[in-house]
Amino acid sequence: MTVNVNNPEIYISYSWEAESEKVIEQLNSICNLNGVKIVRDKTEIGFKGLISAFMKRLGKSGSVVLLLSDKYLKSENCMFELLEIVRHGNFYDRIFPIVLSSAKFYKPIDRIKYLSFWEKEIDALNNEMLTLKSQANLQGIRDSLDRYTKFRAMLAELTTVLSDMNNYTLQHHLDTDFAELLKIVLKEGADSGENNISSMEDTTPFFLLESKYETERGKIANEGVVQKITSKAYWEFCVRPMKDKKLNISDIKAAIERSSTGDGWNFPHIPGYNSEEELYRNGVDFLESVSDLGTRKEFWRMYKSGHFIDLWALPEDWYADSEMYSSLNKKVVSETVVNLHGSIVFFITDSISFLSKLFAVGFYKEDLKINLTLKNVLNRKLRVDGDRREPLHNPRITGEHQIVLEYTLSSADIVATHMDISKELIIMALEAFGFAGSEEDIRSEQRKRVR
Repeated sequence: MTVNVNNPEIYISYSWEAESEKVIEQLNSICNLNGVKIVRDKTEIGFKGLISAFMKRLGKSGSVVLLLSDKYLKSENCMFELLEIVRHGNFYDRIFPIVLSSAKFYKPIDRIKYLSFWEKEIDALNNEMLTLKSQANLQGIRDSLDRYTKFRAMLAELTTVLSDMNNYTLQHHLDTDFAELLKIVLKEGADSGENNISSMEDTTPFFLLESKYETERGKIANEGVVQKITSKAYWEFCVRPMKDKKLNISDIKAAIERSSTGDGWNFPHIPGYNSEEELYRNGVDFLESVSDLGTRKEFWRMYKSGHFIDLWALPEDWYADSEMYSSLNKKVVSETVVNLHGSIVFFITDSISFLSKLFAVGFYKEDLKINLTLKNVLNRKLRVDGDRREPLHNPRITGEHQIVLEYTLSSADIVATHMDISKELIIMALEAFGFAGSEEDIRSEQRKRVR
């Protein structure tokens, strides 16, 4: 936790109700005696001040007391503050829950009531929006709908985490003049391994990591090669560790170069040298590669958290950019097909093979959530690529805008069974085109790819 011990501050996240106000008054009196400043909206937001700006400021702060009540868990502003705290990471380090009697989330049946509440809020707002003749210019309203959806998504696991914490009762805090809370904030007695909150880093729930990963994904600007890739059909391949990692750039570079796979064009692509067409770039917390070489357009980034993102353009949309494929450019109309072998069988096989190698070299040890999404493919036909392969007798067309494949990989099975895992994902992708691929044929093509 980052607390300035010379001028310590505690932010308060609470709902405007009598019981919460009373607790804040008592806590404020004790804090004043101990030289700790209470920061709350009613004293910090002046006339015409922006409430949203304060809530975001609270979300970044080092210490936040959560006065949890029934009204809090049903308040849009309170839940937004909680979402901001989650989004900025180090959740355990920064929160100090005080659970009021009205907040019921210790039993699963009670937690379901809050999920139901936000589902009803989502439905109600959705239904009201549908009564409008036009869905245009609904800024702010759609933002609220998006927030409600995020509240619902995080609430089940968040309340489970809160119920698992040893939260003292309000009466205990009052009887002890909030001594335990102030002790931690002031960094007294926080060096015990059993009591040190920061020692819980490895047990951070995945939904908290997910919020960080979403922020990392949002940092990729839609410009240059990324904009070019996403303008047509492309794969987005995301790998998210189930436990937090703290890697360094040199280890990331060495592991990726050692694990890159494929026959011919490697995956992920490793630039031979930096040029206008391909290059490595470092950021403060990531390593990335950009490639724009004819039909081969790819962007990947690996964060120090172990979060890997690869954007891979379908080559068949870019035949016009390569003299090597000039004959195919005359036969294949851009943005109409998906190559069965090159863009599905080989891509998925290479992706999972790459992960198996990262596990094999010890780069990943924890379970991974992976997501492979083939985007911008509505009404595309499945095309059999390769001169010696028979074309499909009947057109196979997808009605999906995007084809989403998700999987949880563990170190126990990925190295030994990566071919089976990729085969399963390939079959799922082909089903979106109404095509039942032969497992034997798929495995035969995979063997040609992975040697």
